[in-house]
Amino acid sequence: MSDFMHQLRPAGLLRACAGIAVVLLAGCGDDGAARQWRALGDVPASAATELNHTPLVVSGGRALVGTADGIWARPLDGSGDWSAAGLAGVGVFAMRRHPQLDATLFAAGMPAESPDAPPFYRSDDGGGTWVASATFPRNPFDLSSEPFFDLAIAPDDPDRLYGNLSGPSVAISTDGGLNWTLANGETEVYFGDPCVLHVLAAVPGRLYQGCEAPLDNAWVAALDIDPQDPFALRNFTFVAGGPDYSLENRRPNAMAGSPARPGTLYVGLEGALIALDDEGFEFVFRADEGDTEHPYAYIAAIWADPEDGDHLVFGGGINGENEVLSLFETRDHGRTLRRLSLPAALVDPAVEQIVPAADGALAVLVSHVRNFGDESRRLSLYVLEPVMP
Repeated sequence: MSDFMHQLRPAGLLRACAGIAVVLLAGCGDDGAARQWRALGDVPASAATELNHTPLVVSGGRALVGTADGIWARPLDGSGDWSAAGLAGVGVFAMRRHPQLDATLFAAGMPAESPDAPPFYRSDDGGGTWVASATFPRNPFDLSSEPFFDLAIAPDDPDRLYGNLSGPSVAISTDGGLNWTLANGETEVYFGDPCVLHVLAAVPGRLYQGCEAPLDNAWVAALDIDPQDPFALRNFTFVAGGPDYSLENRRPNAMAGSPARPGTLYVGLEGALIALDDEGFEFVFRADEGDTEHPYAYIAAIWADPEDGDHLVFGGGINGENEVLSLFETRDHGRTLRRLSLPAALVDPAVEQIVPAADGALAVLVSHVRNFGDESRRLSLYVLEPVMP
């Protein structure tokens, strides 16, 4: 086993108005700003997975959503309808947009019908065409391709990409996704639930990873990106959870950062949201099982305001157990919370992802079912936007 998995040491840091407008839901934020919901309808295909799932990007005025059957797109202004945007038959788990090139998109997930099909694709024309990766990790026993569950982009070099495979296994590309290599010369992918990855713009030399691996051991770790060897991740260090159990076995589900708090990493957990920096971490939101005030939701979506370090919108859910939507907003870094409600009554709704749209709006992807007990989860997209005076 490599340095990546052997160097495990605990950091030891712990600090411990809504209404309908047209077909929209309007509301007043804590700052008095009026906002409204606009529904963009159901995506024609179902969700690709119930696990860590970040399949939404906004590019060229369109929302693009990865599904169990490729990518679907619709203009954010509501004109037109949903249309197929490539990768039919591919289960798309994660999508990202290049931080500098609006039309360059990355998509990753489960290979299509052929077990050796590529798990990663890139588009340089906003989803018009897609190019598959040429080399990628394969199962050494049957040579099938390994699925990608999460993606992170190096902010100082967007051609350097990180993909989380199963468990804590990480693949790295230095050419924008054309070729992939397992980190630290590993030859096999570890078994386990998918983990999540993030690189903060203010700390480009560090990759954060959040996992529950092995089972019932939740943690967030920091890995140094070797400046001499781009395929090496050094000094694996627990910064939350792990041996000290400070995360209380709350599995990490999402990560985000904000220029307004450049050294802070937000991590969505099982029933909680934490803010983590070099001093340790604190709970921004925390619920316990049986909590009557706040639902015990797996926080899977986080938007951190790039201009206001106290302003966050986050949400999630527990598939099969959601009576109402778990979507929250805070403007004082968690001291007070406001629950946001959708303009439609959905069965078993869960927030999958929140991404910025144009003019201060947020695109919110929600999964739900027709009836409790259904296995296939539908996807619906909503836009939360300010009401123009």
